[in-house]
Amino acid sequence: MGRKNLNLANILVLVGMGWLGFSFWLPYGTADRVFRIEKRTAKIAQRFADTVAARGKIQWKDHAIRGEILAAVNKKCGYTIPASSLYLRVATPPRHLRDHCFLFEGKHYLYLVTNTPASVIGRNKTLIGPAENEQPKEDPMDAPPPTEFSAASRMPLPIDDALPFETYAWPKSRFVGTHTVFFIPSDGAAAFTRNLNDRYVGARRVPQPGDGRFDIDTDKRENAYRGRDDERWIYQDPKRPPG
Repeated sequence: MGRKNLNLANILVLVGMGWLGFSFWLPYGTADRVFRIEKRTAKIAQRFADTVAARGKIQWKDHAIRGEILAAVNKKCGYTIPASSLYLRVATPPRHLRDHCFLFEGKHYLYLVTNTPASVIGRNKTLIGPAENEQPKEDPMDAPPPTEFSAASRMPLPIDDALPFETYAWPKSRFVGTHTVFFIPSDGAAAFTRNLNDRYVGARRVPQPGDGRFDIDTDKRENAYRGRDDERWIYQDPKRPPG
């Protein structure tokens, strides 16, 4: 009498029940974590976009300006402790972009601010977004994206400091748990792409200036468009005109 029925079989049953409960919780817990990361990232990207746009013309080689922008965004986000994992820091951009952008690093995402290449904008606003009265001839989303991009398509384009600004945010690694990439132009509507093929990841797979712009060879469909990078970009606010 008084002995507890805690034998090996009971232990295995308890462990199995615990694992079963954890397996039911895991998808919800993971989805909630991804949602929180993406929501925070979208806000940080918008603050970078607003801060850079407010300054007007920027000399990308000026590290003092880069530091001022970083300090301002950290302050707006409430990140006042440098030792915090959320504190935003300076990162080193690819060599061909070092004189044309600022790159910053957060806990889960990288943030790039730059100008739109002159060759993308041209003399009009065609590539910012389609006219409202344009009628699509076919659905560009039906066309499968290419499996590989040529080196020429990834070459840096001429950049003019007087052109509109662009802000991008993308995952630091595949292990972040989220794939979403954010794009905020200073002269149009913010958009995002699911980036399910990990086109943009880390410091090597970096968005190129102009990548998120509307491709003149495609048509807008509802709240999405095909970008110059051939990704499907979705407007964060479909009610806002694209440019």
